[in-house]
Amino acid sequence: MINTNISEKIIDNKVSYSLHEKEFKEIKKIYELILLYYVLKTNTDYNNALSSNQITSLLNNLLADSSLMNDNDEYTPFSERTINRKLTQLVNLSANPSMSEDCSSDLLSSIIMGGVVKTKNANGVDKKGYALRNDKAKRQKRYYFEPVLTSGDMNMIIGSILSNRYLSQPEQDYLVKRLQILHECNDYDSAYFYNEEGTKGVDSISNLPPLPMRPENHTNQPVPPLPVDSVQLLAHIQTLNDAIKKRNQIEITYGIYDADNQKNRNRITFTERATSILNPYALMWNNGGYYLIAANIKHSNPTNYRVDRIISVKIHSEKNEAGAIVYPTWKEVPTTLKDFFTLKGKKTLIFDSIAYANRYPNMRISQTQNLIDLKIECTSWSLQILVDAFGTNIKIEPSPMEHSEDELDYNGKPQQFYVATVRKVQYDNARDFCLAHPQYLTALAPVELVKDVKNILSESVKKLERVK
Repeated sequence: MINTNISEKIIDNKVSYSLHEKEFKEIKKIYELILLYYVLKTNTDYNNALSSNQITSLLNNLLADSSLMNDNDEYTPFSERTINRKLTQLVNLSANPSMSEDCSSDLLSSIIMGGVVKTKNANGVDKKGYALRNDKAKRQKRYYFEPVLTSGDMNMIIGSILSNRYLSQPEQDYLVKRLQILHECNDYDSAYFYNEEGTKGVDSISNLPPLPMRPENHTNQPVPPLPVDSVQLLAHIQTLNDAIKKRNQIEITYGIYDADNQKNRNRITFTERATSILNPYALMWNNGGYYLIAANIKHSNPTNYRVDRIISVKIHSEKNEAGAIVYPTWKEVPTTLKDFFTLKGKKTLIFDSIAYANRYPNMRISQTQNLIDLKIECTSWSLQILVDAFGTNIKIEPSPMEHSEDELDYNGKPQQFYVATVRKVQYDNARDFCLAHPQYLTALAPVELVKDVKNILSESVKKLERVK
C-alpha cells in the first residue's frame, strides 16, 4: 500500500490534518484507484490487455520511479492479490454502475479518468487451430481500459448536437465546447475538432435552419416564437415519460402557428389552440421532430402531438367524492394502437416506433384506418426516398412498365425502374406521401389511391394556371 507520507503530498498538510480519519482514507483510496486507472489507460486497450501480474508490476514501477517519492520515503509495493481485488471491483462497477456507499470511490475514479475496466480471455491457439488448454498463462484473465466515449461516440454526439433543430446556436456552441474539454483530456480522435491540417473543423459544418425560438428580450424579430425553449422541452419530455410509465392521464395546452390578425398581419405568431386531457401512450422521434402518441379522454382514436408545440403539460388530477385528490390512469391501449405494443413482464409495454412510422409516414392519424398495400414505381435514385420513409422492409421487383431510352440517370445512362411494395400503410398517409414526391415516384396501386392522386394533381394544375 502507499504510505501516509505520499498521500499527504497530494493535498495540503494543514487540510489533511483537519480531515477525519475516514475522509482521509477515502481520499487515499481514490488516489490509489486513479493511479491504477492511469496505468491501465496508458498501457492497455482491447487489443493489448494485460494480466493482473503485469499491471501490478507496472504500477509498482511507476510509484518507485515517481517524483512523489523522496529518499526518506518508505515504499510498500502493492501485492498482486490487492490489485486483483481492486480490478475485480472496477470490472463489477463497469457492469453495474451505482452510487452506493461501497463503490462511490470507484465510480468517482472512473468519472475522473473517463473510462471503465473490462476483461477478456487470452486463450492461446496453435498453428493448427487447437486451443492450448494446458497453457495457464494463455488462459489467464486479461484487463484493459475502455473509454466511456470512444472517438466514434464523440463524433456521433457532436453530430447529433449540430443537427438538433431544437437547440439554439448559443446552446450548440456551449455543448460542443464542453465536449471539446473531454476531447482534450482523453485524446479522442474527433474529426469535428481537427481536420487534416490540424485546424478546428466545427465551423465548416453547415446545418438546416433551426426551429424558430422565442425572441430574446421580447424583441420584434421576424420569426414566430416556439411555445417552449429547449430547457422547457426537456422538462416536458420528462413529465410525459413519467406519465406514460405510470399510465397517468395528462393535461396539455397545445398551440398552432397562425397569422397575427390583431397587431401585425404580416407576422406569424404562435397561439394557444386548446387545453385537453389525454391518455399518453408513447413518445417517438420522426421527421426531425418529437411526437407524443396520445388520445383525448373524450375519444378513442389516438392523435400525434408535436412535443415542441405543447405549451404546458402536467399530470391530470381530480377530486373524488370524498374531496381527496386522485390521479386518474388509463387502463388499456386503444384497438388502433394494439398492433404496436408488446407486453414485457406483467406491466411494461414496449412500443414499436418503426412499425408505427411505416404505417403513418407523415405522422397523420385519420378517423378511418383503411390499411393498404402501397405500390410505387421508382428508380434506383428515388428508392432512397422510400427507404428514408419506410426503412428497408420493402419488396422490390423490376417494373413491367415501358420507358423510353432517353430517360437517363445522373450518369447519362438509361435508368433502371422498379416497383416497390410497402405493406399496411394507412391510406391518407400513403396518398400524401405520393403527392409529396410526384416528380420522383409514381403511384401504381391501389386503383382508388391512383385516382385520388390524379384528381388532386389536376386541381393543383388548375390553380397554378390562374397564377400570372
